[in-house]
Amino acid sequence: MCESELEGNVGELKINAIIGFDGSTINGFVVHPNGKHVVYPIGNKVAIQEWSTKKQNFLVGHTNIISSIAVSRSGKYIASGQINHIGFKARVIIWDFEKLRLLSQYEHHKVRVEAVIFSHDDHYVITLGGRDCGSAVVWDMQKGQVLCGSQVSRGVQGEATVMQSMNRRGVCFITAGENHLAIWKINKDARNAKSVDVAMVKLRRTILCMDTNERDEYTYCGTTTGDILKVRLNYHHDADVLDPIKQPTIVGCFARLTKKKLPRGSVDLYEAGVRSIKLLFNGWLIVGAGDGTVEMVEETDGKVINAGVKMPSIPALKIHKTAFVNGGVTSLQLQGEHTILAATVNSEIYRINMDSFLAELIITCHTSAIYTIAFPHNFSEVFATGGKHDVRIWNVSTMQELLRIRVQNFNCSSIVFAHDGKSILTGWSDGVIRSFTPLTGRLAYAILNAHNKGVSALATTSHGRNIVSGGCEGQVRLWEVSPYRQQLMCTLKEHKGPVSAIDINLFDNEAATASTDGTCIVGTWRNSVVDKYFLQTLCLCA
Repeated sequence: MCESELEGNVGELKINAIIGFDGSTINGFVVHPNGKHVVYPIGNKVAIQEWSTKKQNFLVGHTNIISSIAVSRSGKYIASGQINHIGFKARVIIWDFEKLRLLSQYEHHKVRVEAVIFSHDDHYVITLGGRDCGSAVVWDMQKGQVLCGSQVSRGVQGEATVMQSMNRRGVCFITAGENHLAIWKINKDARNAKSVDVAMVKLRRTILCMDTNERDEYTYCGTTTGDILKVRLNYHHDADVLDPIKQPTIVGCFARLTKKKLPRGSVDLYEAGVRSIKLLFNGWLIVGAGDGTVEMVEETDGKVINAGVKMPSIPALKIHKTAFVNGGVTSLQLQGEHTILAATVNSEIYRINMDSFLAELIITCHTSAIYTIAFPHNFSEVFATGGKHDVRIWNVSTMQELLRIRVQNFNCSSIVFAHDGKSILTGWSDGVIRSFTPLTGRLAYAILNAHNKGVSALATTSHGRNIVSGGCEGQVRLWEVSPYRQQLMCTLKEHKGPVSAIDINLFDNEAATASTDGTCIVGTWRNSVVDKYFLQTLCLCA
């Protein structure tokens, strides 16, 4: 059969689901306006998940990691921007949410798209380039073309990283960043966008997030310093008046009211900065900090001010409720009237009830590369994955994490389930073979110094009394194990590179081992002696 005929008979595998979430994307987790779906990036794909059924759809079109994402107010459109290699343009794609297809795309930013937003009326998509670009580009949704572009930062201002559209004025938006805060107006007839800088006096801040009230009166900005800026936009009460009646200005720079004893002149700031902020209908704020703190705060009338405070920040935020999550908060979303969803840099999503304000972990995944995966013997309902610092057990149907076993500072390179299902055998980069119980994750036993350069492969016999392990130094070792004693039986030293795979036959008397040096060895052990023969071919797995 010719090669073309073979290729013609090969079908394409459809992705059923992906267990993963990129929490490093700022505001990368978005609840759709219909309240039934959530949108977030996974690598170079945009994931749309129905929240109740967990059914996923994926939008494919980006060529690199997605760095920003937004959903229009109407819910009809999704926009996403990516990063690219130095010297290349970064792509922006606009998607149709209902039809799950690409509507339009353009490449006008260098290297990275820092932020993307929709205007209030869905007429425009505004994108912000990274430090290699520094410009804002306005895309006309009706004409399907770029309307204008403009350089964002001027003079001593630093990089702009944050954008937000106004709630009542479709042609207005805000940009913020390092010592930069400006209000923009799009002029469709003149095909340009002009800005007015906010009067920051002598205040120097790097803004990480912001949210504006419904009437476009005030904007609250979270900073790397750990305080919150309140900005008066000075718009006319008539929404048809698009220009501020006078220059926007900062009303205050707020820190938390606290009962803690602080050094004289100091205030209680959010550690690692305010990373995400959400303004509620009653004027209260939901604040997410870089240390994992999520708080519901209220701005006081400003009368409770410590006269000894010398910093620009004044204690004016009264804390009502506090919760803690694992990792810095990158996204805060409201789901209904009583639920907050918080996404973190550790690729986890927490659900926080507004009444009890208790954080519940609902979505998680590995935070770095996954080195190994394994299913139990003749059982496909669960599987295990191993990566940096931990081993995780997952449920296939619900895609939820069932168990997490942590071994700090080491990588899990191989996982094998015992045939009777009573133990999980794992090999680690510190050269230790560890056996855990599958229900509780308790350590059953550990074989110390099993390999001096780390364990790279594992296999176990059907009766569970023997383990065959391979190491990064190229050795293959046979072990006799029990819960109370683990003994080395024999060692094979024929491989010149790390052992990449081991497989034992059905009769438990032969094992095939493959190495990165390209060799495959089939060995039979009798009375702790290995009889071996080589396969004359290039092998990487067995």
